[in-house]
Order: sequence, then C-alpha cells, then structure tokens
Amino acid sequence: MFYQVAVNRPYFPWLLLHRFKFQLELDPAKPVDVRVHGEWVATRNADARFLQDAVEAISSGRSPGLELCYRQIAPSRLQIPLEWAILSHDILVNSSLFIYQY
Repeated sequence: MFYQVAVNRPYFPWLLLHRFKFQLELDPAKPVDVRVHGEWVATRNADARFLQDAVEAISSGRSPGLELCYRQIAPSRLQIPLEWAILSHDILVNSSLFIYQY
C-alpha cells in the first residue's frame, strides 16, 4: 500500500536513516496523463487531484502544519482555490466560534 504525503525537506535525512522508501514529486500538481487526455484536461485533472489530496490531508487533523506546507508547494494557479479550501475547513471545524447575527 502506498500513500501520498507532504513532507518538509528537513525530514528527508531522518526518513532515509529509518529506511523509508519514497518517491519525490517536486511538483505535485504536474499533469501526468498529457498523452492520454491532452494538456488542458491533464492540467485540470492534476489540479483537482492536488486540491483533493490537500483537503483530505488538512481535514484529517493529524498535522496542523499541513496548511503551511501545502501553501508553500501549491502552484500559483492553485493558491486561491487552496486558500478557499483551508478557509472552508477552518469554518467547519470552528463553527462554534462564529456568532451569527440576523
């Protein structure tokens, strides 16, 4: 079984020391199926996959630092959708902190 995770670079030596096997993807939003779908569709699929992975990782609540990590690695075209996803998650998790006025 394999997992896709975001890891900060300072942890690479520790992972290597403990014999973790990993494949680096320097651009997680890079289109991989261009030959099959064409550039436009492949880019949209990669963007959707990146955002889905980011939302699932952030929503898991396992690491509060994931938001910062995803902000740093997100391509410029995904910065605004990522911020919306993070904001939506924060609102859902902290909805009791908001006061509704009618």
